[in-house]
Amino acid sequence: MLLEHYHIISPDDALNFSVGNYEFPNDKPGILLTFDDGLSDHFDASEILHQYGLTALLFLPTCALIDGLPANPNIVHYCVAKYGVQQLLAHYDAALDLLKVTDPNFQIHYEQTHETEHIEALKQNLNYLIPPATSRTIFLNIYGNLLQKEFPSAIQLIHLSKTQITQMLLWGHALGAHSHTHVSLGAPELSRTQLRAELLRPKEYLRETFNVPIHALAYPFGDTKDCLTAAQLRSHTSEYTLAFSGKPILNTTSTPSLELGRYMVMSTDSTQRLREIVDNIIAQ
Repeated sequence: MLLEHYHIISPDDALNFSVGNYEFPNDKPGILLTFDDGLSDHFDASEILHQYGLTALLFLPTCALIDGLPANPNIVHYCVAKYGVQQLLAHYDAALDLLKVTDPNFQIHYEQTHETEHIEALKQNLNYLIPPATSRTIFLNIYGNLLQKEFPSAIQLIHLSKTQITQMLLWGHALGAHSHTHVSLGAPELSRTQLRAELLRPKEYLRETFNVPIHALAYPFGDTKDCLTAAQLRSHTSEYTLAFSGKPILNTTSTPSLELGRYMVMSTDSTQRLREIVDNIIAQ
């Protein structure tokens, strides 16, 4: 479907389109393929793309590579899938008690008929309301007492390894930064020092470890509240040439290269539905 209706551009093409003079070779709209979070199953996806002569831009949170620990959202996703909402919330409450987080607004009282609401409240608390350092400690406490306790090598089940990433680079894919621990880079609770560490450490590590240039940043979560404006990003660093949000817009040569948009594909998107969404974005 993609090849029939769209021109799939490479990460280098996207860079040249935004800051150079790249022109599409035909009248088909151009699409850049991106993958977030450095998940282990992205290895299989990247191999399939390679078989079709296509390349993608892979945005990696570096905590899995540097610390051997998962990115924040993946802890919730995997623990819910394996242990269910009730057990996850029990360990969340235990972590709050351990860290003496006593604000009653952070408490979530389990009710079976409200599991979806519970997960949304948990994400809101951990991603935005609880200070980032404390939140990370809670995430890791849950991970250590649930998933890692039963599966000591859980990190290998969740995230890509250095060996896999090296092979993906040989297939022609490119790397981008996605913060260190997958935090909202627009969160007001994030100190300037923490923000710079989440912005700069991943780029430096990926560049030095894999000996490749790192031009692009993708903001975790990708909503407006999670992103910096081009001016805000430049006030912290001039290291990035491209920055992507999760705003579903059509990027043109007039779109600021540090305020690019993307459509975040959902697992429920069928091929036909995905084409309708992309065509609607193009038509806007």
